[in-house]
Amino acid sequence: MRINKKDALDSNYQNSAIKRKVHNDLISMLFKQLRLVVPGDGLLISVYYYSMLHTPHSDFLTTWYATNMVLCVFSRIIIIELYHNPKTHHLLTPQGWLNLIAFFAALSGAYWGAIGSVLMPEALDYQLFVAFLLVGVSAIANSFYSPFTWVYAIFLLPSFGPFTIWLFISRPMFALVGISACVFIFLSLVASFIASRWLFQSKFLSYKNEKLAENVTRSKESVEKINKNLLSEIHLRKETEKSLEALATHDVLTGLPNRFLFHQNLNSAFARADRNGSMVAVLFLDLDNFKKVNDVLGHDIGDHLLQEMASRLQKDVRMSDVISRLGGDEFTIILENIKSKNEIATVAQKIITSISDKPFLIKKNDLFITSSMGISVYPHDGNNIKDLVKNSDVAMYKAKQNGGNNYQFYTQEMSELIIKKQSIESDLRHAIEKKQLILYYQPQVDITNGKIIGLEALIRWNHPKLGLLYPDTFIHIAEESDLIITIGYWVIETACKQLIEWQSLEIKDLKVAVNVSVPQFLKHDFIDNVKNIFDSTGIDPKYLEFELTENIFMQNIEKVTNIMKSITDLGIDLSLDDFGTGYSSLSYLKRLPISVLKIDRAFIMDVLTSSEARSITEIIIALAKSLKLKVIAEGVESTEQLEFLKKSGCHLIQGYLFSPPLPPDRIYRLLTEQKTKK
Repeated sequence: MRINKKDALDSNYQNSAIKRKVHNDLISMLFKQLRLVVPGDGLLISVYYYSMLHTPHSDFLTTWYATNMVLCVFSRIIIIELYHNPKTHHLLTPQGWLNLIAFFAALSGAYWGAIGSVLMPEALDYQLFVAFLLVGVSAIANSFYSPFTWVYAIFLLPSFGPFTIWLFISRPMFALVGISACVFIFLSLVASFIASRWLFQSKFLSYKNEKLAENVTRSKESVEKINKNLLSEIHLRKETEKSLEALATHDVLTGLPNRFLFHQNLNSAFARADRNGSMVAVLFLDLDNFKKVNDVLGHDIGDHLLQEMASRLQKDVRMSDVISRLGGDEFTIILENIKSKNEIATVAQKIITSISDKPFLIKKNDLFITSSMGISVYPHDGNNIKDLVKNSDVAMYKAKQNGGNNYQFYTQEMSELIIKKQSIESDLRHAIEKKQLILYYQPQVDITNGKIIGLEALIRWNHPKLGLLYPDTFIHIAEESDLIITIGYWVIETACKQLIEWQSLEIKDLKVAVNVSVPQFLKHDFIDNVKNIFDSTGIDPKYLEFELTENIFMQNIEKVTNIMKSITDLGIDLSLDDFGTGYSSLSYLKRLPISVLKIDRAFIMDVLTSSEARSITEIIIALAKSLKLKVIAEGVESTEQLEFLKKSGCHLIQGYLFSPPLPPDRIYRLLTEQKTKK
């Protein structure tokens, strides 16, 4: 196996570190033992030298010397034993047995060297030999316990060396005793070196094993950590895959199946219907005026509304029915196991009613929402997803054309209408640049003297193929596609230019009323764009009047009030069109800067035949007078209607009785004739 150079370097570094640690531990052990042993041994050796120098009797000197040496070793053994084994049971350890051997050897040496010299002086030489022999055995035995005996031997050799020389000179026959003692001490020195080496190796291996154990433990922990991280990563990956799958098949906002999953579910429903011989219905639902919610209250409120809508829809259908969100405010519902259209109609009406009857509480806002629903049935209205969804969408637009808050089953005629609608929308986008749009003007007449005091600008479309088209043909298409804003500014600018032209022809004090759609009115740059038109045309704003519908009250009333005040600050009057047909509030009429109320033509048409219409008309006129507002009656077509309005106190009339909407040149002719009659 080939060893990596980096691994070899790391191994050498670890071995060096272990060796340094072993050296440090051994040196620490040496100094600990020296602190305990050296003072005692040094004291006894000092006593020995003192005795040798001051004792004249050589036998006694020899005995004293041997006794001192034995006591020196004995004291060292006792001190080391007390240091290492302070409790008595430690004597039973291997080291303790070695200490006992050294202890008894020292006692025997003391006996032979001290007691024997007194009791048997004739055997002194042999006694000294045995004493020194026992001292050497004690040193060797102690060397196995303490690897640092060689340090202590330094103290013994200087003592035994001179003593051996002295014996060799004075008593040659006993020199062997000193030589033997020196040999034993030297052997103890060698044994201590061997023990030190053995201790170094054992400690080195011990530390290396500890290091290896640490590495194994660390590696084990590392492996466990890696396994844990791996398991966590696998779990995270699975969760991510689930999230990605959910994102791919479900709508993020509502949690409903998205278009992709809707197509899969519909395909499966087709297959089951084919096997069972049943029908599948696709209900295409769209919220009415949802765009206004986003524009007025903000997209956050709109998002919450969609979430609440999804929750309510789920409560209104069966568990087997599948609700999906295709995008925006468009929802689809798949109904399976259908045997007749009556079943579909029952579910559709339940959903329509559930949405409209109960308001949605969104962040302290009560939102009254209606919806339009189109229905197509498999296999009658299409045998594939594309056709079925397209036809249900067509039916939904038909429901919207019928005023919303209803459902419609798809018919072939609807497709023809949708094709026509799409064609009109396409042509309408180019109508302004091709100058196909024109303004007609209908006079507003003072009911007391018949004088024209104002005009209402009404748009017409001179279509190259379809001829002159009225607003009810294309305005709702413009509102659905946001073209209404572009057209709205074109109407204001064109009316201003026309006023400037008439004023240059000495037609003075004539006011023109222009219809402003809710989306245009609520645009953040509406006031700035109006100012720019006034600056570019040079018109005085007091000659302009903006007509708003009652739908404006369904918006954020604080925002509406601020915009209205900004308009009136410019000098423009505001009128409320089609009053009485929508959402009216007397508190709003008092708060908002409105100058004129316009009675809807629906009331004027029935004023002669319906007591209810007469009462409503009279109430509106009386209300306007109490609020000091002018009143204009729209759609006046007979003298009887005119007489009723005069008696009721109406200020102005507008209708075919006096004049239909006319192009600018004919209006100029009328104004000129009126000026001539003066």
